[in-house]
Amino acid sequence: MQSIITDIYLHDNADFESIKPNGEYVKIANKLAVLCEEFEKGLNKKQVKKFRKIFDLHIDLEGATEEEHFKEGFKLGLKIAAETFLQ
Repeated sequence: MQSIITDIYLHDNADFESIKPNGEYVKIANKLAVLCEEFEKGLNKKQVKKFRKIFDLHIDLEGATEEEHFKEGFKLGLKIAAETFLQ
């Protein structure tokens, strides 16, 4: 059984469909998509496959890092709340 903090991070307990990415996120995502498309045009099929695998692994790594940061931030927030209410 995974922790409730992980459940919250993985959006298992909330409706995150209503949250829209901000303008900066959309801008960066669009730039990244264009750049990747341009880059892939100069690659052969084997290189494209390897590039996409690298890209996917990078996304997985970012996700794992974000989850750990979320957990630590959540715990810190609870410690702050506990200190606030217990003093």
